[in-house]
Amino acid sequence: IVPPGFLMTSVFSPDGTKLVSTGAKSATFLNIGAGKMITTQEPDHLVRLTDVRTGRELATLPKTVGGINQKVGMAFSPDGKIVAFHGSDKIYVWHTETSDMLTIRLLEQNNDDAMVNQHMMAQMLNEVTVLMFSPDGKKLVSGAMGGKVQMWDPETGVELAPFLAGQDM
Repeated sequence: IVPPGFLMTSVFSPDGTKLVSTGAKSATFLNIGAGKMITTQEPDHLVRLTDVRTGRELATLPKTVGGINQKVGMAFSPDGKIVAFHGSDKIYVWHTETSDMLTIRLLEQNNDDAMVNQHMMAQMLNEVTVLMFSPDGKKLVSGAMGGKVQMWDPETGVELAPFLAGQDM
């Protein structure tokens, strides 16, 4: 499914006939003593859609998508036609039947050098850790390290509602 490297993350379609996965070109294992290891992986920045019955690759997103995190969260829509996954400051929504790709930007781009540290902190806090579709597939929810939960329209990328952990609703 992910030749010749390593499987980093994968998720089955709701009907179990397809698998979407990301891989790594290489992995580094560092022994830090006391029987503990640190592992780092170099992502290959490819997302693959595979037919589970035959093992045949149905589609591959090219490296131009880029910025895919090492610990990629992925979710299939309930109808199995859309895959959502995240990368640096972005959520990607891939319509697997048409190969259309929608990119949702989580942070506004800022070229002001004085804001670099603030941007890096915001980027870390906004790193998506979970993605989930609503049962009807009309909403996509993302959760970030900083506690922010956002709801999106997966067809348009428009934010429907932001939430923050601990906020009164």
